Amino acid sequence: MRIKIGNLARIKEASIALKPLTIFIGKNNTNKSYVAHVFYALFDLMSVKWERNIEKKHIAEIVKQLRPFLETSEEKQGEQVFYSFSFKKDKECLRQFMQIFKKIWIEIFPLYINNPTLKQVLIELEDFPYLFKKYQKISPKFSSLHKSDVEQIPSIIIFNFFRLSLIELLSAYFGFNIPVQPFYFPASRTGFALALEDIISGIIRRLTGISITKLTEPTIDFLKNYNDIKLERFQPERLRWGKKKRESSLSLKKITSFFEKKLLNGKVILTKPMKEIEAYSKFVYKPQGVKTALEFHCVSSLVTELAPIYSFLTQLQDVKDTFFIIEEPESHLHPSAQLEMVKFLGILVRNGAKVLITTHSDYILHFVNILIRSSQLTKEERKNLKFKRKKLDLDPCFLKPDEVGCYLFKEKGKEVAVEEIEITEDGITTDCFEKILDEIVGISNKLDEIIFKRMLENASG
Repeated sequence: MRIKIGNLARIKEASIALKPLTIFIGKNNTNKSYVAHVFYALFDLMSVKWERNIEKKHIAEIVKQLRPFLETSEEKQGEQVFYSFSFKKDKECLRQFMQIFKKIWIEIFPLYINNPTLKQVLIELEDFPYLFKKYQKISPKFSSLHKSDVEQIPSIIIFNFFRLSLIELLSAYFGFNIPVQPFYFPASRTGFALALEDIISGIIRRLTGISITKLTEPTIDFLKNYNDIKLERFQPERLRWGKKKRESSLSLKKITSFFEKKLLNGKVILTKPMKEIEAYSKFVYKPQGVKTALEFHCVSSLVTELAPIYSFLTQLQDVKDTFFIIEEPESHLHPSAQLEMVKFLGILVRNGAKVLITTHSDYILHFVNILIRSSQLTKEERKNLKFKRKKLDLDPCFLKPDEVGCYLFKEKGKEVAVEEIEITEDGITTDCFEKILDEIVGISNKLDEIIFKRMLENASG
């Protein structure tokens, strides 16, 4: 499914389809992160934390526009009174509802980024008729806990119904089962992991409503959740919708084990604070085969970079119907570790997650191409694939061409154009990194030419 984004920072217009693995590439400061924030915002609209924001700005208008379409007849069950929208009977009611659905995206998204230049961002559903056709078969109901005339229905009841409808529509639109769980991992994860206590005060904006930080909403969510994990009070959003916590799935245990063995080469453990010395629990790193745990200021940047992702994994029950947004997954990773990171992303996709990444690494793209090309092999060929006598086993992480989307963010004067790159069985074809390599080779050849010329002059002299 596609969304159309307009007036977002330097991006005048862009059309982007969310795939199981979506990749944004391009130079720095081409607004890749802003578009990633859009997708985070869409899924985070279902979060209970936005109830106050939405009600304050939009409920009065929603009530005014939708109340005339409520059926005047009441359906009573004991002391509870039910009201319903007549979508089946009244197509104008559905049309009005869907228009409000579109409008609320546009007006709420600026709350996610503390930047006045983004206030005019537009978000549209390109294949909107799909939702219209799907939803016209539904007769949604909502209830009041006390008997009430239609004119007296509290706005919060309509809001709760509207939020549930948003969840259902978003899930249908992007192919998730409800509820969707978005996780955002910003760039500079190492800095956050090392200095969490010093910057956590930024989340006070969420509690007080006073803007004392210029951090974006997705970053604040990341900080708050990461801090909640340290305080052992983190609760995934889907559990707040009534689902009971259960033991982690077998697939998640395998994913976590892969992350420990192939990327961390150990585990990140949460330790209890020492009495009268430390105020917080803290993360430490325990390498494989070593009894002593190391504090973060003593470990490599790879560990501190990956610790947030790992700590979130350990809090989940399953990765199915989760949405991971990871900025620059290659940060602080040696090329060999970047290959394992791509395999990890492929494993997430194979297990029902959706992933969006921004990247500056040609290693990342080249190995994504390997995973795409491996989809042409049989299951046994992928499992037994060897290179230099080393078994690769690409079956848990292969990617089909239609499971991958790639977009190039390209400067054109003062604006940024977003170009969709074709994905074939051979993978992603782009020269954006090759141009830089050609430039390096060209400079090297020029230096060789000058040095060789000087050598000839010295020899003849």
